[in-house]
Amino acid sequence: MANEEHLKILKQGPHSWKQWQEDHAGTQPDLVEADLSQSNLGEADLAWADLCGANLSSTNLREADLFGAKLSGANLSGADIRWADLRGAKLNEADLSWADLSEADIEWADLSESVLRYADLRHADLARADLSDADLVKADLRGADLRGADLKGADLRGADLGGHADLRGTSINDRTQFDDKWLLVWEIVNETASGRDLSGANLSKANLKKADLSEANLSEADLSWANLSQANLGWATLKGTNLGRANLSGANLLGANLSGADLSGADISRADLHSAKLTEAKFVRAYLSRANLTRANLTRANLSQAKLYAALLNHADLTQATLFKTDLEGVDLSGSHVYGISAWDLNLAGAIQRDLIINGHNQHPIVLDSIDLAQFIYFILSNENIRYLIDKIKSRSVLILGQFAEERKTILEALRDELRSKDYLPIFFDFENVENNEFSDAIVTLAHLSRFVIADVTDARSIPAGLQRIIPKLPMVPIRLLVAQGAAEYALLSSFKGRNSVIEPYQYEDARQLLISLSERVIEPAESKVVELQKN
Repeated sequence: MANEEHLKILKQGPHSWKQWQEDHAGTQPDLVEADLSQSNLGEADLAWADLCGANLSSTNLREADLFGAKLSGANLSGADIRWADLRGAKLNEADLSWADLSEADIEWADLSESVLRYADLRHADLARADLSDADLVKADLRGADLRGADLKGADLRGADLGGHADLRGTSINDRTQFDDKWLLVWEIVNETASGRDLSGANLSKANLKKADLSEANLSEADLSWANLSQANLGWATLKGTNLGRANLSGANLLGANLSGADLSGADISRADLHSAKLTEAKFVRAYLSRANLTRANLTRANLSQAKLYAALLNHADLTQATLFKTDLEGVDLSGSHVYGISAWDLNLAGAIQRDLIINGHNQHPIVLDSIDLAQFIYFILSNENIRYLIDKIKSRSVLILGQFAEERKTILEALRDELRSKDYLPIFFDFENVENNEFSDAIVTLAHLSRFVIADVTDARSIPAGLQRIIPKLPMVPIRLLVAQGAAEYALLSSFKGRNSVIEPYQYEDARQLLISLSERVIEPAESKVVELQKN
């Protein structure tokens, strides 16, 4: 029976109990068979206390110090024992059903023949604990550390060992009862699974850290949310496997076949995927920082929004791969195949883009040093109509710059119609609605694609500033200036005079007179200037 004095002081609360312990240092509390049900013993110091057979049902023992305590045969059902220190405690034959032991430290504790039905043991530390013949039916062991624990004869039917519960080094026997899934996990982490046929297996949320799965067949298996960090999956077959959100950091996937696998959101950082087959695999939002994908086959793989910071993709095959908003900062892409790649909004800061091969494997290689350029050049080479249009754009496009108020629209329309009749492709940019000299780099780009530029500077405050952007950058593109008679000449225009690409302004009376003289006074001088600049 409990020492009445000890029990009376304990029931007075944590402060009184602490004071008594300080006054009676070295005295082991005797609380054998004490009735402490529904008591508040949170943070109480009960280290080495003798609580054998005590009634602690529904008691608050949160963060209590029960180091080395004797709780054999005690009733702890429904107790709140979160974050408590139970290291080395004797809990054999104790009733812990429905107790909350989440994140408790239970290392080396004796829980043999204890009842832990429906107990909450999430993220509890049960390393090297004795759970032999324990009843763990329906217990929640998600994320629990069971390394080295004794599970011989334990009943774990219906227990949840997901959330990366660690079963490495646990001992079992023929009386241990596991659900098939967790028995398989135990076998994988404690016995070699190399070369084993695990196709279609349900291993979701399993902790397979450092497991040897080399050359295993995991085709169509469910490994979503599984912990495969530092696992050996070299030359394994994972065709169509679900690895969504899995942790593969530091894993060995050398030569593995992951064709059609789903690795969306997975952590594959620092993993070795050298020569892996990743055709049609999904890496959407996957984390591949510093992964080794050298010579990997990523044909038709989806790398949208994946992060590949400083990854190695040299000599990888990215044929027809999808890269949308993919982070390729610091990636080594040298020698990779990018035939038919779909690349949009990439981050290529610091990326090595050398010797990229833009055509198929059975063709003489065409090599470039830029993904953006590779995609563009491939598009041109594979589409005869595009090649024709680009050639026509460059040879027949004329950029018209002007500020045309409503009353001057007839001049614009007449200019465009006349140029079309002469087989030119007029491109018009109206400065009428541009304020404060604001205009995009599109003007320079359009000028770059044009054979020559016609700039009507009549009443155009913004055009001289626009020309100031074009002329220095494109000295090989002729600029034909037009101005209506009597219009004021802006001072900025004088700075263009003397520039080799600029033709002196042609003054016209009205739209009719401009059209009559268009060939002689506008087009022919511009074409002559094209020839002159090309010779120089």
